[in-house]
Amino acid sequence: MGRTLFSWPRGIAAKLVAIVGFMALALAVVGGIGLHSLRDLMFSDRVDKIRAIVEVAHDMANSFERDVRSGKLPKEEAIARFRDRVRAMRYDGGKEYVFVYDMRGYAVVAADPAQDGTDRSGTRDPNGVYIVKEFIRLVQSAGEGRVDYAFPRPGQTAPLPKISYVRGFEPWGFIIGTGVYVDDIDARFRQELTSLGLVIGGILLVSLLVAWATARSFTRPLAELETQMEALATGDLAVDIPGTARRDEIGRMARAVAVFKTNSQEMRRLEAEHAAAQERAEQDRRAAVVALADQFEASIKGVVEMVASAATEMQQAASTMSATAEQTSQQARAVTAASEQASGNVQTVAAATEELTSSIGEISRQVTTSTRISAQAVEEAMRTTTTIDGLVEAAQQIGEVVQLINDIASQTNLLALNATIEAARAGEAGKGFAVVASEVKSLAAQTGRATEEIQAKVQEIQAATTGAQQAIESIGRTIGQVNEIATTIASAVEQQNAATADIAANVQQAATGTTEVSTNITGVNQAASETGAAASQVLGAASSLSREAEHLRSEVATFIARVRAS
Repeated sequence: MGRTLFSWPRGIAAKLVAIVGFMALALAVVGGIGLHSLRDLMFSDRVDKIRAIVEVAHDMANSFERDVRSGKLPKEEAIARFRDRVRAMRYDGGKEYVFVYDMRGYAVVAADPAQDGTDRSGTRDPNGVYIVKEFIRLVQSAGEGRVDYAFPRPGQTAPLPKISYVRGFEPWGFIIGTGVYVDDIDARFRQELTSLGLVIGGILLVSLLVAWATARSFTRPLAELETQMEALATGDLAVDIPGTARRDEIGRMARAVAVFKTNSQEMRRLEAEHAAAQERAEQDRRAAVVALADQFEASIKGVVEMVASAATEMQQAASTMSATAEQTSQQARAVTAASEQASGNVQTVAAATEELTSSIGEISRQVTTSTRISAQAVEEAMRTTTTIDGLVEAAQQIGEVVQLINDIASQTNLLALNATIEAARAGEAGKGFAVVASEVKSLAAQTGRATEEIQAKVQEIQAATTGAQQAIESIGRTIGQVNEIATTIASAVEQQNAATADIAANVQQAATGTTEVSTNITGVNQAASETGAAASQVLGAASSLSREAEHLRSEVATFIARVRAS
C-alpha cells in the first residue's frame, strides 16, 4: 500500500490540536483574502480619486474649448489659461499634480516646469515601460484608462510604484492625467498583514492552550478507562471503573464499561454454574453407566451359568449315550455269535436234540437279555432325546440372550452417539465426555461383534443338536426293530419248546430265522456305531458350547469392567 502525503492524527488530543490548527489556517486564509481585498479596495479608491481629478481637468479643458468656439477666447490664450489652471491643481498636500502631454509625447504641463515643451516619449521606468508612449497607446485605443509604472518622487532618484489615470482631449490633441504613488498602500498592507498575523498567532496560541487543556480533561480519564478495560480483558474483574459519575460522554463510556464488567462477572458466575452442572451430569452419567452395567451383569450372568450348566448336562448325556451305544454294540456282537452258533446247531439238530433244546434255551435267554438291553436302549434314547430337546431349548435361550446383548449394545451405541453430540455442543468443556462416549461406543461395537460370534456358535450347536436328535430317532427306530425281532425269536423259541418233535421238520425254517437274526443284528451293530458317532458329535458340540459359555462369561466380565472404569 502506497504512502499518503498526509496522515490524519490518531490520538484524540492530536486530532483536537489539528482541528484548531486547521481553524487557525482557515482564519489566516480568510484574513489574507480580506487584506488582499482591502488592498484592491485601496487601489480602487486611489484610481477613482485620480480619475475624478482627471475628469475635473478634462471638464476645464472643455470649458475653455467652448470659449474658443464661442469666440470669447483665442485658442492660444485658452490653452495658456488651461496650463495655468492645471499647474495650480495640487492635492495631497501639494505633493501630487496633474500633467498634460500632446499626442507626440511632448510635455505640455510637467511636474518640473523646465520640462515643458520637451519630448518625453523616451521616458521609461526600470521595468522597461515607456511611460508616455503607454499613455498615447491607451488614449488612442480606449480614450482613457489606468497605467501602472515606477517613477521617482520629486527630488528623489529611487523609482516607486505609481498608478496614473489618463484621458484624451481630442480638440487640442492633449493627454490629461495624474498619478499617485502606491508605496504607502503597500506599507499599509504590510502593516495590516503584520497586525493580522499577530492577532491570528495570538488566537492560535490561545486556541492551542484551550485545546490542550480540553484534551487533558478527557484524555487522562480515557487513559485510566483504557487501563481498566485492558485489565477487564485479561480477566481481572476486581478493578474499579473511574468516571461513572461524570455527566458527559466519558461518563457514559465509563458506565458502559461498568455494564461490561457486571456482565463479565455474571458470565463467570454462569460458567461456574455450568461447570458444576456438567460435573453433576458427569457423575449422574457414571452412576447410570454403573447401574446399567450392574443390571446387564445380573441379566447375563444367570443366562451364562444356565448355558454352562446345560452344556455340562449335555456332555454327561452324550457320555451316557456313547456308553450305551458301546454296550449295544457289544450285545449285538454277542447276538451275532449266538446266531452263528444257532445256525451250526440247526445243521446238527437232527443228531443232538438235547443240544438244540439247550441252545434254544440259551437263545431264549440271550433274546431276553437282548430285549432288556433294547428296552434300556429305547429308554436311554428317550432320555437322550429329552436332553437334546433341553439342549435345543437352551440354545434358543442363548440366542435370545445374545439378541438381548446385541440390543443392549445397540442402545449403548445410541447412548454413546447422543453423548458425543452433547459433548460436541458443549465445546471445550465436553472433550473429556466425548472421549468417554467414544470408548463406550467402541466397547458397544466389540460387544456386538462378540454377540455375532456367539450367535454363530449357537447356530452351529443348534445344527449339531438337530443332527443328534435325528440320529437318536433313527436309533430308536432300529432298536424298535431289534425288539420286534427279539419278540419274534422268543415266539419261535416257545414254539420250539412246544414242538421239539417237529424240530427236524423246522430245521430249514430255523436256519432261515437265524440268518435273518444275523442280518438284523448286523444292522443293530451298525446303528449302535452310528449312535456312538452321533454321541461323539453331541459331546464335541457340548464341549464347544461349554468353551463358548466360558468365553462369553470372560467377555461379559471384561465389558462390565470397562464400562465401570469409564
